Formats: sequence, structure tokens, C-alpha cells
Amino acid sequence: MTTWLVLGTGTEIGKTHVTRHLLDRVNAAVGLKPIESGVSDPTATDAAQLGSPAPLYSFEPPISPHLAARLADQQIELAAIRNWVEHHRGQLTLVETAGGAFTPLSDELDNLDLVSAVSDDTQLILVARNRLGVLHDVRSTLAGMGNRGHRADIIAVNTFPEDDDTSLATNVAELRRLCPAQTVFDLPAEYARLAERLLIT
Repeated sequence: MTTWLVLGTGTEIGKTHVTRHLLDRVNAAVGLKPIESGVSDPTATDAAQLGSPAPLYSFEPPISPHLAARLADQQIELAAIRNWVEHHRGQLTLVETAGGAFTPLSDELDNLDLVSAVSDDTQLILVARNRLGVLHDVRSTLAGMGNRGHRADIIAVNTFPEDDDTSLATNVAELRRLCPAQTVFDLPAEYARLAERLLIT
């Protein structure tokens, strides 16, 4: 069984969109979102889009999970997340985080701590939005991950239809040049290649 943790360089960069499209292309894959904030309608959530069971930690305010948990007088626990993921996992499991790679889950924990929490052999997909500034966003996130002893296996550069700036045409090629240790995928054009990459791991 293979587990991929889907991290982002920030929020609103398309993690759910990318995860959902990968689930559509990989048979028997399971999408999970253990933590979600901004949940006002349980039928219109990121977890629902993934076909995930209801999140283990679900919060109504659209704020950072650590703040939402504090307001709800709850504590996000890695052991509970690991058990929840283990109960729901499939042959290929995509676990999507809430927010960016370093979004706090408590005063001590952030999303990067989920790497070891969800599985002993978790691999990492870093999703970034193709726009001006993505080179900085990706490189700074990779550097921060490296300082914690982690590396992204895949960078998924996600182009939104509404985005239009001069950098869009060059960002993917530059990331491939600047980040040779990672495999960079240009989405949506390379969804099929990315799905194949997940299957051969």
C-alpha cells in the first residue's frame, strides 16, 4: 500500500482540485482529508469532493486549524489521525492537508508533522499555483522541508484557468531547472503522467 501526503505551498492553490483529478484517474485510490476548517455545509466540503469520510477534525470557522481547534476546545492529535487514516486507507491513498505545508495544527505541530503520522513510508506531493512568485513559494517551502529532514518527491504546478501573467509560460521549465531533485508536473496537461507516476512507486 502506498500513501501520498498532498501538501501545498499555501492555501487556495488547488490541492483539492489536483487530488480529485488524480482520484479520477487511478482505480482503487482513496482520498482522505483528516482535518478541515471552514465547514459550514458538510455536503460542500473538500472532503466531500474527494469522496472522503467526514474529517476526523472538522471546524466551522474558516481559519487556521490550530485556532479553530482552540475555539472548539479540542486538540489535534497525530496518533488519532494515524489510526483514522489506517482505518480508511486503500491500495493507494492520497491524504490532503488543510492549508500549506507549515500551517499550524497546534502550538507545537504543523502539517509537515503529518508525514510520519499518516504512514511509515509516506511520500510527498507539493502542489503550487502557477503564477508570479511560484519560484519563491516552491523553493522556500522545499528549503523549510529540508531543514526538517523531509523532501517532496513530486512538485505539481497547477494552472488556474483565470490566471494570466507573463510568468505562466516559463515557471514550469524554471522549476525543473532550479529543483532537479524533484519531478515537476505541469497541470492540467500532465495529469495522466502524474497518475502513472503514483502507480509505479
